[in-house]
Amino acid sequence: MNRIKGKTKNILKYINDVAKSRDGLTSIDIANHFGISKQTAGHHIGRLRSIGLIELESGVFMNGKFNKRSKNIILTKEGRMIAGWF
Repeated sequence: MNRIKGKTKNILKYINDVAKSRDGLTSIDIANHFGISKQTAGHHIGRLRSIGLIELESGVFMNGKFNKRSKNIILTKEGRMIAGWF
């Protein structure tokens, strides 16, 4: 997986770490954590999705309410395996 490097690699590690401790994770959460724009977070998420390491699921519970416009980021089996290598 030489295509995963830099910020994308760090985001994959973060998704793996956060997925163990909470129910949902969105691109806004990633943007806020890394201090990057939503567009930049979306770029990295798209990259991880295109190589099959994450999936996006419609709908996220936020502040006790269901937000159907947000997408929940979920690691695939391969994504968990590769994130564990870092």
